[in-house]
Amino acid sequence: MKAISDTVCVIRDGQHIGTREAQGMSEDDIITMMVGRELTALYPGEQHTLGEEILRVEHLTAWHPVNRHIKRVNDVSFSLHRGEILGVAGLVGAGRTEAVQCLFGVWPGRWEGSIFIDGKPVEIKNCQQAIAQGIAMVPEDRKKDGIVPVMAVGKNITLAALDQFSGKLSSLDDAAEQHCILQSLQRLKVKTSSPDLAIWPSERRQSAKGDSRPLPVTQPAHPDPR
Repeated sequence: MKAISDTVCVIRDGQHIGTREAQGMSEDDIITMMVGRELTALYPGEQHTLGEEILRVEHLTAWHPVNRHIKRVNDVSFSLHRGEILGVAGLVGAGRTEAVQCLFGVWPGRWEGSIFIDGKPVEIKNCQQAIAQGIAMVPEDRKKDGIVPVMAVGKNITLAALDQFSGKLSSLDDAAEQHCILQSLQRLKVKTSSPDLAIWPSERRQSAKGDSRPLPVTQPAHPDPR
């Protein structure tokens, strides 16, 4: 910044913080003006060796479920390696959510493209196929798509993996399910007064007081995603 500018002007949260000559400012001065406080620790970039490619998507295109001539995702390709975090950014309506829904098999409209896992082509037409491939999805709207509010906290946690606790004659192994619930609550620090109470109950039912935000994360944790 100092190499290409004469003056530094900082505006934060709609307020003019200050304007100073660039040559008279240090890097710490600029950072302090930008964040509003002095940073005592800076974290340098680290070099990481990427693992093998575990996911590749080629030419993903998705159409609006009603207006079928409108493309919500247009010819998107990307790859993901083991140990890598891939961020998808964009404004509302840019196709971020739609692309993820296609990968998880829950996009309601038509879509096409190629998906490769560990270098092998796979077909994902529904969420069961996605889960079988080790793909999990945490929805952006947790209240609408991430939980069943009238069900108990514990039942929400195991909802996506009931087959793991199925016993003979399709009965549930209550002990194994309860162990999974308590383990998940402890590991993800879910705050609740009781795992047996509903999140947002209907009338005349007691609620489970606490924070339901981590619950959508506990669901895809069983079975363990890739």
